[in-house]
Amino acid sequence: MAGPQSIAARLRAFSILLVTIPLCVSVITFLLVIRGIVVDSSHRDIVVELKHHKFLAEDWLNYRLRDVFFFAQNRIQKTSDINMLQVGLRNFLTFHSSFDTVFFIPPEGSFVVGPYDKSSLDVADREYFKQAQQGIPTISNLLAGRYTRQPTVVFAAPLPFKNGKFQGLIIGSLGLQGINEILSHLRRTQNDQTYMATREGFLLTTRLINGQVVHPQYDNQGHATLKTTLPPANSLHKPTFYKNDAGNFVLGASQPLKNDEWVLVQERPLDEFLYGYGWILLMTIAGALISIALLTPFLIRLARRITLPLKSLTVMAEEITHGQYDNECPLLDTEDMPVEIKRLYENFCFMAERVSQQVTDLEYLSYCDTLTGMRNRRYLTREGPRLINLCERGNTPCSCLILDIDHFKNVNDTWGHDTGDIVLQNTARTLSSMLRASDIAIRMGGEEFAILAPHTDKEAAMTLAERIRSAIEQKKITAGENSLNITVSTGVALLAPNVTFGSTKLDDMLIKADKALYMAKSNGRNRCEQWAETTPPDT
Repeated sequence: MAGPQSIAARLRAFSILLVTIPLCVSVITFLLVIRGIVVDSSHRDIVVELKHHKFLAEDWLNYRLRDVFFFAQNRIQKTSDINMLQVGLRNFLTFHSSFDTVFFIPPEGSFVVGPYDKSSLDVADREYFKQAQQGIPTISNLLAGRYTRQPTVVFAAPLPFKNGKFQGLIIGSLGLQGINEILSHLRRTQNDQTYMATREGFLLTTRLINGQVVHPQYDNQGHATLKTTLPPANSLHKPTFYKNDAGNFVLGASQPLKNDEWVLVQERPLDEFLYGYGWILLMTIAGALISIALLTPFLIRLARRITLPLKSLTVMAEEITHGQYDNECPLLDTEDMPVEIKRLYENFCFMAERVSQQVTDLEYLSYCDTLTGMRNRRYLTREGPRLINLCERGNTPCSCLILDIDHFKNVNDTWGHDTGDIVLQNTARTLSSMLRASDIAIRMGGEEFAILAPHTDKEAAMTLAERIRSAIEQKKITAGENSLNITVSTGVALLAPNVTFGSTKLDDMLIKADKALYMAKSNGRNRCEQWAETTPPDT
């Protein structure tokens, strides 16, 4: 039969099997790094595409504004001839089909001239009109057209000033269909999303949600009303996943457009670029689970050999912690234990046995008076209430006696403290020899002793007190060359149903017996007195 193996030897035996675990950890870590690289790469692609889309969108808007500006600066010769002006406007629409319509607005802004008609519309309050008065070409925000009654974007350019005076302006209006068509053609895949929204998050162009085309919605003031989810603020610089309107996680980024009035968004579903990575990760996890399944029986066997003895020792250690010092060490089969565990088990059992013995010795010393060998007051405090409770439950009487050696100070002063110690020891032996096993006899301190006698009524208690007094009086004590007799005074009290003194019935009995003792001292010593419930409490 092979000798016992150490924990280190057994772990070395299983080390080959454990190689697969760090291997799986390494693979998973590697995959996590790849995931980060894939996400960063996809984010960079999105940002590059977004910047390109922004360039195309802004370029498209600026080209439309330049078309209107060039027409206003070079093609309008005479604004007073309405017919000629309308011909010019129609020609402009012929060569610039992206515009829905084009108008001339005179300096006062009180009417507009279209390609085919003239309308009394006051647009002097519009921001683009105010900008044109200052000679600034303008692209408006989304407006509700007062002529077309449709949401529209206005491209406004002033006519050349004459003598510093404003001569009117040309405005071209169009919806966002043009930009929407550009953005739809820029989508790399069907799942890619490129759309525009206001900076508050209201949709301005169409987008796809779960394969369905969602169109923007507007109120009668031309304001977009359909809320959409925008990427986080730092999405342009840091890869950020968020849930889109369909509830799917996407990787996206956004850039401001048109002086921060609009936002251009580019987003890509998470599944699209992590699909292949997910399969790799799934296969890696499956391999790790298979490795764990193969290793588990071996690890369980090793764990049991180590943990079962430790559990038994732990249970015993907890019992010792809770004061159960006398429990025996559990019997375990040490043949199959590792050497270290076997030594721990043997040493622990030896230590537990020593602790139990030392605790027993300490408990005895803590409740024992070392001079007389009797129990001390601490023992009475612990066992007295229990004894009183037993008497009450059994409806039996219980008596308390307190004895005090008369003129003990004279003994110490006359024959010395060594003689006084011998007197105390002899008195203790006399008491112990005259009591039952159920009685509790203690040294209260100094020359005072106490007895708690269960099943003892007042007559029996007085008889016991008198027997003790007489035995001590008749016993001659020899201390070296000295020989002397002593006497004791005794106070007796019975267990009462109600507490008169102190906080407990034990305190009540001790105080009453002590007061009876005081009466015995006052009445001449070497006598026994009993506390009567008719005795005044201040006696």
